[in-house]
Amino acid sequence: MKNVSVNVPLQGVVLDRVLRAQKILDKEMNISFQKKNQSVPHINLLSGKITHINIKRLRTDVVKFNKKIIKKNFRIKTNGLGIFITDKPVIYVRYYRFKIFLAIRKFLTLGKYFNTLDNSTATKLWTPKTTIAHKDTNLKNLSNIILLLNKIDFYEDFKVKKINLTSFSSDKPEVTI
Repeated sequence: MKNVSVNVPLQGVVLDRVLRAQKILDKEMNISFQKKNQSVPHINLLSGKITHINIKRLRTDVVKFNKKIIKKNFRIKTNGLGIFITDKPVIYVRYYRFKIFLAIRKFLTLGKYFNTLDNSTATKLWTPKTTIAHKDTNLKNLSNIILLLNKIDFYEDFKVKKINLTSFSSDKPEVTI
């Protein structure tokens, strides 16, 4: 079994701004876990444990899905910053819940590729987001993080060019597969 994420990689200005935010947090506050461990900033649509046989099946279907996406002109719009308040807050870019997200999630769920889903992408809990920082954040530095990132405009949009598959684990950086 392997941990796999089906995701939309960011493009254009949105990608540039997320990378800029991560660079600022790294330089100014030594917050770099997400920056160092992500394959490319993305919107995680669905993730969980999957068998090697189902990875092959999923990969084939994602290639077909990508051909359809290229023909369409899907654009995704950001909706500013969000924060999940925990002992180690998660700082992220928010997105509107577009029909394309829900259609892809339904397609993936009906395809029964995953043996188990991660809690963060379970149907009722899922939020379309791109994580900027987590794991090396804390409540004491949260206001400073917000002050630094408040200077960046996170209200943009980008064209979806493809869906990615990413392998991940708790002890290794993400890898696009």
